[in-house]
Amino acid sequence: MRPGTPDPGISALSAKKEAYLMQLSDDVILNLIASVCGTPRALEDGVDLIESGLMDSLARITLFEGLEDLGVELSPTQLSPDALRSARSILAAVREAL
Repeated sequence: MRPGTPDPGISALSAKKEAYLMQLSDDVILNLIASVCGTPRALEDGVDLIESGLMDSLARITLFEGLEDLGVELSPTQLSPDALRSARSILAAVREAL
């Protein structure tokens, strides 16, 4: 392989990771949110996760760790606090990051 030529093995791995991330189902991410918040109520429309106390600082850390375990590279500084107010807004932010 000539210097400066991309390694085809690395390109193939990147493509596989991208395909995996795009196939992450909404259900997997929503289940992570419910688990982190400790209740399926977190998935209900109209539930403000921050106001209700379901998305506290520990839940935020656990959420980002869970996303990382799924292969989603998203840091807390990439999300505004408003993005953490509902399961749907978190899901949208994750989808946007992919």
